[in-house]
Amino acid sequence: MIEQYQKTVQETVIEIKNSEVYSIKRNEIIRRAVRLFHKYKIAIVASKGNVGFSLLIKEVDKNIQYGQSYNYSLPTSAIRHELFIKQNQIFTGKEFIRFGEKLIDGLKKKFPDFIFMNNIRFALVEKKIAFADMTDLSVKYPLIDITLLFKHKYSKNIFDGMFPYSSSKMFPPEEYIEEIGKIVEAVGNPVKLRNYSIPVAFPLFDQTIIAKKIKESIIGENYGKGTSLFNKLLGEKIFNERLTIHDISYLPEKNLFYAFDDESFIRKEPALKIIGNGILKNLIYDRRTATMYEKEPTGNGIKPDYNKSPQTIANSFIFSDDEVINTPDKAIVPIIMGGGSVDDRGNFAIPAQFSVLMRNGEIKAMLPQLLLSGNVFEMFGANYMGTDKRYFSKTSLNPYMYTRINVRRIY
Repeated sequence: MIEQYQKTVQETVIEIKNSEVYSIKRNEIIRRAVRLFHKYKIAIVASKGNVGFSLLIKEVDKNIQYGQSYNYSLPTSAIRHELFIKQNQIFTGKEFIRFGEKLIDGLKKKFPDFIFMNNIRFALVEKKIAFADMTDLSVKYPLIDITLLFKHKYSKNIFDGMFPYSSSKMFPPEEYIEEIGKIVEAVGNPVKLRNYSIPVAFPLFDQTIIAKKIKESIIGENYGKGTSLFNKLLGEKIFNERLTIHDISYLPEKNLFYAFDDESFIRKEPALKIIGNGILKNLIYDRRTATMYEKEPTGNGIKPDYNKSPQTIANSFIFSDDEVINTPDKAIVPIIMGGGSVDDRGNFAIPAQFSVLMRNGEIKAMLPQLLLSGNVFEMFGANYMGTDKRYFSKTSLNPYMYTRINVRRIY
């Protein structure tokens, strides 16, 4: 049986240097892959570019003798022409270029003492999977990614701050300018605290190495082999009883578009409860590992790259809490956290290269470089404070999550 996979990205990238449009690039990137399942072996061949499936099918047939063994079940029921499309505005590359030019002009006028750099990207993404004569799936969505770095004109740093923003719909440039303004103003107000023993508010927790460690630890195969942070804790209370964490595959209003995984598996519900009121409820499986451990697949068979076979990979985490807490008077908000480590006992140490101070829910000042350390079980257990209704930006996946961990200045 033949599986055909195609991912097409039509992108427009505006490169910004010294607060000016330096270049505009428009690309169409087509990636195709074919997997052949024959006599309990899998052969794979892939191409980058507009190479037809007929040629790939001829090539994959030659590779079956070198194929990887498999013993798990394949799709057995027909899913035909299931089309998942983000129905919001599908705008054009020209419209995006006009948007980018207005955005840069607005930033220069609003913040004349700062220099902006990096890229603004618009992509129209389409993914299709067809397996034998049983599945014919596709999803299509637009995405704007803005990750502008900025620095004061007289700063000696490569950059002083940054502000990420993603959306699947066009928005007024003024929206981003207003959002980034709170960070720019904080950079212009650097402070050093006498006491850093105050709550830490994670604005982008799903992107931290702590979240990465948790995602690795809920993989069924890692748990089965004893390499999970949560070994022998399935069904046990591991975090605060108010806390629930879902693995979310498809939630267009939050820019999540995995309507199906890369094995043509569609979850009955896009939200899979991993932690329920502090209890470890579920692990995640692809088709291969589900067979290994006599479980059902969870829709987490995802390709790490187009020319690879799917692996068990978590989607995005969304937090919920039985209560909504009052916003603390003070909180540290780490925005850039590069490097660090989390060990197999849950102990972590993470440098935060860019953090800001929040007072009464408003970002007010920039903090020096910090080192964050603690333990995952304590962070989400006794030290967990909760979430409020505030978000770092309008496109943030989760509200601020507050906890107490060790914080000290690096310099």
